[in-house]
Amino acid sequence: MKTLRQTFDEGLKELSNQLHEMIDRVIEVYDTMFEAIRTMDTEKARLIIENDQHINELENAINELGNLLILRQCPVARDLRTIITTIKIANELERLGDYASNNAMYIIKTVGDNENFRNYFLQYVEPLSKMFYTMKSAVKTESIDEANKVCNLDNEVDEVYQKQIMNFIDITGQKEGMSAEEAARAMLVIKQFERAGDHLTNIGEEIIYLSKGERLTLN
Repeated sequence: MKTLRQTFDEGLKELSNQLHEMIDRVIEVYDTMFEAIRTMDTEKARLIIENDQHINELENAINELGNLLILRQCPVARDLRTIITTIKIANELERLGDYASNNAMYIIKTVGDNENFRNYFLQYVEPLSKMFYTMKSAVKTESIDEANKVCNLDNEVDEVYQKQIMNFIDITGQKEGMSAEEAARAMLVIKQFERAGDHLTNIGEEIIYLSKGERLTLN
């Protein structure tokens, strides 16, 4: 017969497995989104939207299991931090999935008139990809150094965004032409990228909290 501790440890392991599966799905969604932007592939964009439901289901599963473990086992100290951190990271991942889905919808709706802004979007691929894979490593190893790297990489995303947003504002201020309307829609896309960096930073902060038991604001 299993002890309470054995049952609890199995629950924690399942919670961890669900979180890593969710991370992999979100990274896959962003890799697909970046490729869809490069190629303007609407089928890939539709796949992103479909996969968002799976991400939502994983978040729900993590919330349910995490809360169940808290109610049944009344964990303290490190165990409690592990559960709370996992639930919060899952929430950040769910929001990241929403942003990818929103941008996929943009690709579908504007496939014929967004050539002018594709190069703007592609400037986020490298810094965000580095953030995602560093985040995955930070979660797996619970490394404070890796978590700090995630937070520092967000500066690269912010720099790209700040440079671009002024150009977009100038374009939307034009009184004539479709370029203003196109830029207004495209601004929503780059804002989703900028917010994605913020949520990845939040995950880095959660890893630091798990490791040190301290709440830091690094964004």
